[in-house]
Amino acid sequence: MNSRVILNIVLLAVMAGLILVVYFQPGEEKAAKPAALLNITPEDVDHIALMPASKDAIKFEKRGSEWHITAPLDARANNVRIDTLLQLTHAAVRKSYDVAPADLEKFKLDKPLGIIQFNDIKIAFGDAESINHYRYVMIGDKVYLITDSYFYNLQTEVSNYIDTRLLPPDSRIVAIELPDLTIKSGDKGKWSVTPEHPDAPADAVQNLVDEWREAQALRVSRYQGDKAKGVVKITLDKQTTPLAFEILERDPELILGRADIGMRYHISDEQAERLMHLAEKEPAPQKNDVPAK
Repeated sequence: MNSRVILNIVLLAVMAGLILVVYFQPGEEKAAKPAALLNITPEDVDHIALMPASKDAIKFEKRGSEWHITAPLDARANNVRIDTLLQLTHAAVRKSYDVAPADLEKFKLDKPLGIIQFNDIKIAFGDAESINHYRYVMIGDKVYLITDSYFYNLQTEVSNYIDTRLLPPDSRIVAIELPDLTIKSGDKGKWSVTPEHPDAPADAVQNLVDEWREAQALRVSRYQGDKAKGVVKITLDKQTTPLAFEILERDPELILGRADIGMRYHISDEQAERLMHLAEKEPAPQKNDVPAK
């Protein structure tokens, strides 16, 4: 074996050794994964309360797989927003402290800015520290520093937690009463239409039913002394009383109100056309006149 081959083998061995040193970093301890704030998972939670210091509490309970608001009103909750809120259960703890009661004032934990409660566990929110802007929270008699991305839940209005779907999931509609149209389910799944629309496409009624079953608002807001300009009634299977949606505005967007829960659903103008009218057949294309020779 000549000297050049030996030199190449030595260089390869040195290079392999350097790669192993960089990869394993002997003498350095890898940073431990931060502990989670709570030792429960989101799936363990079936009751939530948001208790801001200066506003009414918002309370939720889980019914099956769906979340519902129970105070200050009774309505379906937005499951996506609840899932985001539940991320607090495994928030990473940056630091933890044993703090004497006399020292709570400097963290604003003597009079918390708000409390988030999961089942029977209360998380009190205090001030944010000035260096990394982490938030001081307290559970029992222990104080923790966590990322300040959860406090906004205590500042959010109840309307932001309401489900934007107009109807409950998996609803079966048996009647729709619009201001100028009524459709009802009859025998063998056939729909009756009043007044009759002989020029409507064959699938127009089913499309209208599907639009209402899947309808979602752009956003939800509270009633503000609104006056109804009409009403839409949706009757669901096995329900004797229809859901009543008051027509509060038509332009520039459709706003439908639920007086029973004091909420307004804001619908885009494009979607409003599909919800409030039966589709019509498109006019047949006109044949171009053939110029005379």
